[in-house]
Parts: sequence; C-alpha cells; structure tokens
Amino acid sequence: GQGQVTVWYCHMHNNSSKRPKSDAGRVWECRGCGVEVNTNYKEFAFCQPCSHKEKRCMVCGEDAQSSSQMLVKPRETEQPQLQASSVPPRYCPSHGTSEKRTKVGNPKFWDCTSCGRQVTTNYSSFALCPPCSEKDMRCMICGAPALEAGRYVPPATLSHAYSHPSRAGDDKSPSAGSGAGGGPPSPTA
Repeated sequence: GQGQVTVWYCHMHNNSSKRPKSDAGRVWECRGCGVEVNTNYKEFAFCQPCSHKEKRCMVCGEDAQSSSQMLVKPRETEQPQLQASSVPPRYCPSHGTSEKRTKVGNPKFWDCTSCGRQVTTNYSSFALCPPCSEKDMRCMICGAPALEAGRYVPPATLSHAYSHPSRAGDDKSPSAGSGAGGGPPSPTA
C-alpha cells in the first residue's frame, strides 16, 4: 500500500467550496520544489508533498499549521491490481515520445484530475492516471486530446510490482548465476 499525505489549507481555503476552480486545468509550478502540477484550482502554491512538509496552504501558500489539514489517500478500488499500471496511457503529439516527457529526479504523488486516484511518477507534470487517460482519450501528461491508443506503460506507475520480495530467489534464468553460489541464501542465526 501507499502512505497517506496530509495536505494543509489555511482558514480561507479549508473547504472545497472556498477553493475556486476553473473549467480547464492549467499547469502551475510548486513554490517549494518547482515541480509542475496540473490542477483546476484558480490559485495554487504548493504540491501535496511540499504542502505537507512546509505545513502551508496548498492554494495560497499561507502558513496553515493552526488551520485545516486533510488526509489525502489513494482511492481503494475493488481490484487493487487494476492500479494504474495495466493500462497503457495515451500521449498527445507534444508528449508522444519519452524525450518530450520531462522527468524529475524523485518520483512524487499526483492526483488524477479525473478520478482523484493517486499515482506515483517521475514525470514533471501529470494530468490523468493511465485508465482515465485511456478512457477519456486524453494525454496522461497534459490532458490534451490523444486519439492514438498508448502502447507504453511507464514503469513509475507499476507500484505493485515492487511489493513481491518473495520472488527474489525464484529466478531460474541462466543469467541469475546459478553455477557460482546461486540459490536461496542460507538463514543466519
């Protein structure tokens, strides 16, 4: 499972109705880490991790320690293995190749602007989780129309692939070095 992130809102923005939204999302730069965030908020200051770390309002950037905090948690689905990974997302012509999709050093949490699911990726901007990208025929990065079906599943969304440590010693491929000290590690006292 993924951890929860507490995001903060000051008393001016501590209720969804107090956070003005526009019809079209736009890309904002986080004041804390500089990462690009695509959101439909009309005002934006900090991405979720920076809002959490700085205890500042996600919308206006004011100190929010004495105000409202909200736990943001990935939405649980009936089938967790449907986690954003099994569906290739779509990309618009502007983001059609890996070189056109800018990345950051540390993967971070993004909320899908359509369903709200939390996705971890090292893309520097993000709009839709892969299932919504496919369903809405829009670019995962910016939300622009993307008519061509995707064929590439980004590894960053494969979060459940790393939750099977039991497979570590089960690889019987020749490249696993079975001749020279291969096999399961012996238990230590």
